[in-house]
Amino acid sequence: MFVISGCSVIEPHISKEYKVQTRSIEKDFQCAEESINFISKTQQNWETKITKKDTSARVFQTGDYDEWNRMWFRVKIKFYDDYVRIDVKGSGLYLSDLGVEKALNDFAPLLIECINKKD
Repeated sequence: MFVISGCSVIEPHISKEYKVQTRSIEKDFQCAEESINFISKTQQNWETKITKKDTSARVFQTGDYDEWNRMWFRVKIKFYDDYVRIDVKGSGLYLSDLGVEKALNDFAPLLIECINKKD
């Protein structure tokens, strides 16, 4: 029998939904970009490459979010009329958890504050 010690077969992941005010999809994507750029300057390990920006599906992604076993924090945001769903993946070596819960708790307030800010 062969056993790999210290490896996880599940990629660290967390998601949560947040209520927000009604706004335009342009504002959603602008706030997503601003929030990613800000957090990547204040914290390490955030992937900033935007890999999906689909206005019709209202989805924003960074760092090849849909790919399995990628390094660093990646985010997928799905925008709805009155809420957003934020998904964060965060893998280190051997699928170690980089702290996805903290990453979500640090990122979400940036995005939500930007979205709810009056123009």
